[in-house]
Amino acid sequence: ILDIEVPYYHSGNNESTAIFFIHGNRGSGLTFQSVLASRLSHKYKLIALDLPGFGDNKVQEDLHEQITWNFLKRLIIDFINSFSYSNTILCGHSMGGHLAIECIPQIKDAKGLVFFGAPPVTGIQDMPNAFLPNPKMEFLLKADLSESEIELLIADSSKNKKTLDFLNTIARKADPRVLDKVYESITYQVEDGVKLLSAIQSFPICCIHVENDPLVNYQYIVDLNLPNLFRGEVITINGDGHIPQMDYLNDFLKILESYVEEVISL
Repeated sequence: ILDIEVPYYHSGNNESTAIFFIHGNRGSGLTFQSVLASRLSHKYKLIALDLPGFGDNKVQEDLHEQITWNFLKRLIIDFINSFSYSNTILCGHSMGGHLAIECIPQIKDAKGLVFFGAPPVTGIQDMPNAFLPNPKMEFLLKADLSESEIELLIADSSKNKKTLDFLNTIARKADPRVLDKVYESITYQVEDGVKLLSAIQSFPICCIHVENDPLVNYQYIVDLNLPNLFRGEVITINGDGHIPQMDYLNDFLKILESYVEEVISL
């Protein structure tokens, strides 16, 4: 896709309905490995990709400069549209949630959108309100981090040591040359996600929030008054951290499963 090989992880054999998972900043498709191994794979095709420069998606030397925010969107759109499913659902975590919101209008046979850890913004100017004050935010869009800075950035993502160790290992794989270009382009290529979400009328959108997420401003999302939310609300998972698909798998699966059942029946 766009001259880049896209490694992805998958499970399930459903030929009509697929859920595509998009990972967060300094993440990998492997952050969804428990979801791919879950009961959901008995009902649907599950696919989680590694974005270029993240996880095991190594980028050729001559391509680093090309990989901007818009490039990531085009790659995701072309990757998903290269498959042929009659029901396609996007599920994005954190940065991947913002990408999913911006990609969904161009996904063929899109039937659903799930995002979490990703408060929708009208532009980069909304970031200070969309996210909670946190001294570690200074590392969020800094490409070249030391190992200790990566640990500080990741520390609030989970209360589970096993999860944190895994996230730190994945985060260290991120290519700072790619991150530098992506982060720089975010400042002028991010679209109005609120407008895009408000325009979706063919299916409800599912917004999930961890109650004590140290990064995301829950009240900001509520105050957006998005008109087409699944169950009419931001769905909250009781707990801490920023990565419910790992730390609160059962709660996450219950929400995702009920949402997908509803949207594919419309």
